[in-house]
Amino acid sequence: MKKIIDQIIEDCVKHNIPVSITKDSSGKICYEVSGFSKSGIATLYISKGKIICETRYETVDEIESFHDLSLIAFEWYVNYKNRTPFESPESYWAEYWVEKGLMKKEIQTVYTLK
Repeated sequence: MKKIIDQIIEDCVKHNIPVSITKDSSGKICYEVSGFSKSGIATLYISKGKIICETRYETVDEIESFHDLSLIAFEWYVNYKNRTPFESPESYWAEYWVEKGLMKKEIQTVYTLK
């Protein structure tokens, strides 16, 4: 599991997703990953041979890959996109979701006076 969580964190860094290392109350190393809409962060850690992703409201998911993590971030975005200030996803997640076909990127041109 250590290799898998290390790969997930490495993939976060490759996609410019902010990650910090912290410890829980028992001293176990955890990773805090940014960009989860209203939840703010997701905390990743290994427990009983599984990689756990914990977000707001004591929501706990088991993940096996960076893509699994991205789907949790996507779910947070979809559930809160109609609330201020969560209307727009973090660009680092949005670019990945576009790449995976979960989202479409549209560019708008605006003309203004000088």
